[in-house]
Amino acid sequence: MAFGGREQHYGYHGIVRRHVPASVWLLLLLGGEVNQVGWLAVIFAAVGSLALLPDLDRVAIALWIDGKETCQGTVTSVRKEICTCEYGTIVRYAHRYRFTLPDGEEQTGISYGRRRVEPATSVTVEYARTLPFRSRIKGMWSGRVRSVVLPFMLLPGAVGLVLLVHGMRRGVGAIRLLAGGQAGLGTLHSKTLVVAPIKSYQRATYRLVFRFLALDGLTYEASCRTEHPERLEDQQQEALVYDPRNPRHAVLLDDLPGSPTIGPDGAIAPASRGAVTVRLLLPVAGLISLTVCALLYAVRFW
Repeated sequence: MAFGGREQHYGYHGIVRRHVPASVWLLLLLGGEVNQVGWLAVIFAAVGSLALLPDLDRVAIALWIDGKETCQGTVTSVRKEICTCEYGTIVRYAHRYRFTLPDGEEQTGISYGRRRVEPATSVTVEYARTLPFRSRIKGMWSGRVRSVVLPFMLLPGAVGLVLLVHGMRRGVGAIRLLAGGQAGLGTLHSKTLVVAPIKSYQRATYRLVFRFLALDGLTYEASCRTEHPERLEDQQQEALVYDPRNPRHAVLLDDLPGSPTIGPDGAIAPASRGAVTVRLLLPVAGLISLTVCALLYAVRFW
């Protein structure tokens, strides 16, 4: 759906279509509370993945993608490493080795394992079919962190992407209603505690239900869940927009990011610079972290 001028009609019983300012559009699409949680999860996954990159067993991924070849190699040196953490002491051995490809080219590498293999010992080397410099000793790993850890680090990012899709879908629905829905006023009908705070710094979540009179003369309800009910209780009636074809599809303006307002002339006021800046900090940081993560993995991995 393209947003046009104020004189175009949307088809909702002849309602004049409103122009949605770009600032409001961005807040609704990217700055919702669900989106903010999603961006946080994406940033956490991206930063965690970047922290793992230098010590990640990238050869395991290369072998899975590119295919595996094997040959015999020789261990040239061994170094003992001791890592102490809250779970105890971990001892591993870093083995340097060399091997010769069928075409006569010599390659070297380093593999980590819990067991020690003495220098000059013959070992089986696994390497990627078209990337022979990606290799490891069979039964060991090429980095201090095994590749099996990567999916667990990326899991929050996957959850974050699901939340982002959900939040953007809600944002698109709100944009459609703002652009072509019928404006109205709702009166608070009920307020119910949904989630009680467990700790002192947590806020309670309430479900607020508002009733409004639609164009067809019937009364409908618009509801929302919020940790800030005071934003929806500061007036006797709260502004909302609804779909005249289906008045059950309605949103309260003060429940939307930035609390957009519709003036007497039907125009939507642009969002303040402060609201846009605050709400878009996480989306911008998330996009930057995703871009940096993708570029570094592409460069460092291959």
